[in-house]
Amino acid sequence: MLSESYRGPRHPHVGGTLDIVSAVLSMSSDAFVLLRPVRNPDGDVVDFVCVLANQVLETTVGVSNNDVVGDRLAQFLPEIHDQLPSLVHVLETGSTWSTAMDVHHAGLRRSVSVRATLVSTGRQGDVMLALNDRTEVHRLVEVIDGLRERQNELEIQALHDPLTGCANRLLIETRLEHGISRLDRHSGSLAVLFIDLDRFKDVNDAHGHAVGDAVLITMADRLRSQARQCDTVGRLGGDEFVVVCEDVADQDDVDRLTRRIIASCGAPIDVDGDTAAIAVTVSVGVALAETADSDSTTLISRADQAMYRAKSDNGGGVAYHDEQMQRRLAARHDIEIGLAAAIDEDRLIVDFEPVIATDDRCVVAAQSTVHWRHDVHGPIDVVSVCRTADSNDVAARLADRVIDRAARHLSPTAAATPNPRCEFVIVDVTGAVLCNRGFVDRVVSTLGWHGVAPSALCVAIDGVDIARHAEHARVVLAQLHDLGVRIARDKIGAPGTPLLYFDDIAIDYARLDVSLVSRLDDPDQHQLVALIMEGLKAVGRTAIAPAVATATQAADLKDLGVGLLHGPQATNASGASTTRGRFHPAPEWSRSTL
Repeated sequence: MLSESYRGPRHPHVGGTLDIVSAVLSMSSDAFVLLRPVRNPDGDVVDFVCVLANQVLETTVGVSNNDVVGDRLAQFLPEIHDQLPSLVHVLETGSTWSTAMDVHHAGLRRSVSVRATLVSTGRQGDVMLALNDRTEVHRLVEVIDGLRERQNELEIQALHDPLTGCANRLLIETRLEHGISRLDRHSGSLAVLFIDLDRFKDVNDAHGHAVGDAVLITMADRLRSQARQCDTVGRLGGDEFVVVCEDVADQDDVDRLTRRIIASCGAPIDVDGDTAAIAVTVSVGVALAETADSDSTTLISRADQAMYRAKSDNGGGVAYHDEQMQRRLAARHDIEIGLAAAIDEDRLIVDFEPVIATDDRCVVAAQSTVHWRHDVHGPIDVVSVCRTADSNDVAARLADRVIDRAARHLSPTAAATPNPRCEFVIVDVTGAVLCNRGFVDRVVSTLGWHGVAPSALCVAIDGVDIARHAEHARVVLAQLHDLGVRIARDKIGAPGTPLLYFDDIAIDYARLDVSLVSRLDDPDQHQLVALIMEGLKAVGRTAIAPAVATATQAADLKDLGVGLLHGPQATNASGASTTRGRFHPAPEWSRSTL
């Protein structure tokens, strides 16, 4: 129903009469208000008065159409009255004017769209206002915008590292695959730079993880500052970063970039005012691709291998993956396959080498060593192969076999045989073994099956492996130690590693690196071992010296405070007896086939 306050002469102008207008507006779902100008004595429009309004006005702006007819615009829609010049312009020119605004009535705010047009309902022109309630639409738009913003945030989180803001592995691989797909269609090459912080573990140990995180953030910023606009800087995890470089003209381009990265990242980092500036170098490995016959996984792996070669040269440098390296990788792959077959076919030989106590020269333990000769590549360092193997399964299967063989020799059921008996057997494992699902359960099952106490097993692991596998290694070693298994940290004092690193890991023994023992006659090395022994004594750890070859070495190590020795000449050099513990030398002890 429409209300009106004016019925003047009816003329068939463009807009029709008020009756026609009333009939049309009563069927509309939008709110309409017909406004007639109010002029001052000079003829200027000073306001508009409502001549006609439909019922939808009330649901749109909260004002009854019966209440507004005859009222001035300033009274019932002051927000629109504020736009009086625009309405006058419509009246005088016949143009249209539209806007969106908030209107208030009875304490409620409504968001409306407004459209003003000129209509003719008599001798003079009037202005028709069409109002559409945008409140729900506005709210819906706000919700949609919020959802879109949240979606963008989630997409960023899904593709970026939360600490540094760098691309994560998923985004890195996506960019790499895109770059590889372009190689056959465009000139230039693709380069993958694998960047690892040298001795970053020392930073965390000395300053804490908060400072370590600050260093990582700074390194990420420096990498982004040196990379080109089209490059992708990513973080794989820990202290490992990757830079994907598309459209590389030649190796000189990469050389310039790596030099900038090494120089920038090597500058001291001022973390805060209370911490001295920290200097961290980086090692960079580079893999280049010129054709689309590689994939992202292969390129990252090649760059990773090159990085380790750079790191082996004391860090702070760059190395390229090349054909020679590719041949080494192919040989390693052949060795891994052969090792897996040798384990399945029981073709590995295990030596159990006596471990001698320096205080009474008695045998108290045994060190297990696995030997294997590859048909093509000759004698193989099995533990090193397991440490770098692509599959954790090979290392875990080997460890299971060696632990089973050691437990079999220590079993009470072997007492009636010539097999030897001792306090414990040392078995070397890798970080991959600790990460293998069910390792602890298998150790418990094997020892239980043979009736051997957990303390009869000592698990030795390289400190670098502990750091590389971080939290998982800590958890598994703690579980083993809680069961009673002894734990030894291997390669104490090895070049490029912390002299002493125990953190919160339960360690019973610390085995010196072979390089320290072999060069013990060097005064500097002798002094270094003495310092290490002071540190071990302070934390209550027993030192083990491997590969003792001469009587002089054995005597010097004893004088330095080393508790246990083993090696080719350890038994003879120390004049060991076999009366201590339960060790009885026998051929079956010294060598066993898996």
